[in-house]
Amino acid sequence: MLNCPYWEDANRKEAKRAKNFNELAKVAIEILHRMKIANPDIIMLAGPMWSGPLSVEENHKRFEAGTKALIQADYHVFRQMPFQEAMKRIQKEHGYQYPNKELLEEFYGVVFATGLIKKIPFLPNYKDSYGCNWEHKEAPKHGIKPKILPENYIMILKSGKKIRGL
Repeated sequence: MLNCPYWEDANRKEAKRAKNFNELAKVAIEILHRMKIANPDIIMLAGPMWSGPLSVEENHKRFEAGTKALIQADYHVFRQMPFQEAMKRIQKEHGYQYPNKELLEEFYGVVFATGLIKKIPFLPNYKDSYGCNWEHKEAPKHGIKPKILPENYIMILKSGKKIRGL
């Protein structure tokens, strides 16, 4: 997993102790406020993580590769992967089933409502994910600009170019 420079030890402990998605969203918001000080143009990558035709492991690999490419291209990316363990735990403890509207509304909806995330690029296969389709519909309601990445976005970023509209 990539380095998460905006996470502090207290954030890791709070995430491990979070009893619900709202408490976990508070951790994310604290991190986003810290990120905003460094650069207010924060983006959040969206893509399948737990659903779609690929395995969870393959989804996570693609997601991390996309995150890494965006960070290396100097985009200021809010990282979701560090929250995955706590999300999975909370989902299991509460008996939530997929698709998990509670996660979407109580974590992502709360985070989106802060206005701290400015743009949300979507991996090309985002339509394979219930959560991504929800994010694509919900983000604009909070002033977050969605952008579907082209299939060759990693090659574009590695060539030193930026993604138009991002």
